[in-house]
Amino acid sequence: MTKYKIFKKQNLFKFEIVKLPDEPTSYYSFVSSKVNDGFNQYTFTVNKFLKLIKKLRASDFTITHIELLEIDAQFEGKLNNLLLTQQIDEIVETIEFLDNYEEVDLKSMSYNYKNNLNNFSFKLQNNGVIITSDGAIDIQRKLFDILLSLVSENEK
Repeated sequence: MTKYKIFKKQNLFKFEIVKLPDEPTSYYSFVSSKVNDGFNQYTFTVNKFLKLIKKLRASDFTITHIELLEIDAQFEGKLNNLLLTQQIDEIVETIEFLDNYEEVDLKSMSYNYKNNLNNFSFKLQNNGVIITSDGAIDIQRKLFDILLSLVSENEK
């Protein structure tokens, strides 16, 4: 597994996906150095996650798990049961409904690439960290292109 993080150049519409150092103690110093270089951390709100669900649905990625920020086993279980049958429209509607009442925050979403020949998966966290399986560089590149396109659209 390899970890990356999305950064946005301050006052510009320039985004970068940067590989994080392997040492866990260096995460905060790494983020601080990027901030000192003029970048902000990019985070995912519920609305941004919902846009991502729709965009990745059309790009051969299958959502496999949704994790809530606050523990609500019943609601999280409902969402993940809907995932088993890939009822994406109902998942989006349910999350949108609860988001209107500020009743839901998403922590992360996990995906697999539909073409399992490459066995590629990733997890996207609300703090902009992307955890990918190793290998399948072409699929990873496709994912990063989609993410960079989405974050650019969200900032317009």
